[in-house]
Amino acid sequence: PTPEYTTMRVHVPAGAQAGQLLRIQVPGGSLLQITLPPRSTWKVAANGDNTVDVSVPTAPGFTTPSASHDAPPQSTGPTITWKAFPSFKPGKYSFPPLGMRPAPSLSPHPVRPSGRRRALIIGCNYKKTRAELNGCINDAHSIHDLLRRNGYPDDSCHMVVLVDDTKDKKYRPTGKNIMKGMQWLLQGVAAGDMLFFHFSGHGSQVPDKTGMEKDGLNETILPTDYYHSQITDDELWGSLVHPLPAGANLTAIMDCCHSGTGMDLPYEYTISKHAAKYGAASAHWGAPGAWTEDENPCHSLGDVVMFSGCRDDQTSADVKPIDSKACGAMTSTFLKTLQKNPNPTYAALMGDMHQELGRSGLPQKPMLTSSQKFDLESRNFSLTDGILPNGNRRVGRDKRTHFKKARSNSGFGLDHAALGKVALGAFVLNSLF
Repeated sequence: PTPEYTTMRVHVPAGAQAGQLLRIQVPGGSLLQITLPPRSTWKVAANGDNTVDVSVPTAPGFTTPSASHDAPPQSTGPTITWKAFPSFKPGKYSFPPLGMRPAPSLSPHPVRPSGRRRALIIGCNYKKTRAELNGCINDAHSIHDLLRRNGYPDDSCHMVVLVDDTKDKKYRPTGKNIMKGMQWLLQGVAAGDMLFFHFSGHGSQVPDKTGMEKDGLNETILPTDYYHSQITDDELWGSLVHPLPAGANLTAIMDCCHSGTGMDLPYEYTISKHAAKYGAASAHWGAPGAWTEDENPCHSLGDVVMFSGCRDDQTSADVKPIDSKACGAMTSTFLKTLQKNPNPTYAALMGDMHQELGRSGLPQKPMLTSSQKFDLESRNFSLTDGILPNGNRRVGRDKRTHFKKARSNSGFGLDHAALGKVALGAFVLNSLF
């Protein structure tokens, strides 16, 4: 018999994107798989939530196949069980080679989240050293709480927190443990998985010997044993970005000095003056900014988005608000912005962060870099959904121009002997906020 249909209003989950598959329960109790239509057809309910109207069958027990334009079933192969951090054995790190190769395939279809989530969170206060900070461990705990509230399991297979006030040596943010943590984060990752990386601590710069960096400098993060070694942006890209498979997502926050391009992602977003000044309220002035590609880009398959505390040539503040605990200015602003609007567009999130930091009097400008270009006004920020498929036709490290390395340390703590004696970027700013 010909089924009867009716129009049903469906709530759009937070972070969902046009074209994404969604399973809904229709009258009679059956499940129906739909594809979310273009955002231009979405409606806004009285409570501010997005909704769509879809045609659904009314007969009990009746189900229909997916429309022909729906995404095909996600093929990820056998799922690899994630290992607990203490028992995980890392391999020896090796730099990805120069050169480009064709991407295995390109798919226009959105990626369905697998429900698997994993996070590596790092906070370095460098206690009892001349590089001591106050708010980085608090940042780590605040991000930990955020992820727990968003369904990230709090166990050693899914969540690792490295802080330097712990008595457990396995969980201290030494260079060795951070490198292990990054390999652990990517272990067994497949399409549909959601990852999160957060670093709060000191950032620095060292001369780039490869000729890839236009300013002649590699950005670095400093583990607690920074006097032995720093971790460069090349190593961060090689550990966290290069191995990430297509259809997997990594959101990263680097709240440290000189962090603008701290993961060597190929696309950098320059926010407009109106968006920086007026935040989400600037939407009627047109595009909030534009993407630019690095001159020597490092392209990859996965969906990686990084928020950084400042530009490469800036410092990022460790602050002590009058009515709160010490924290990193960028991490605190990120959390405040999400508290006001848990599901903003990327344009609204970046605009509001710039506005909040500008209001506080801090000169640092938070940056957004990405492995894939996307429309900030139509993509919503989400910790659990909204994965972009790969749009890069070729992947690898593309060296188009050879640049000279920097000639001097410029006060950035470039020589290891000076690291224990000088301020590494921004020291504590106790009176701001």
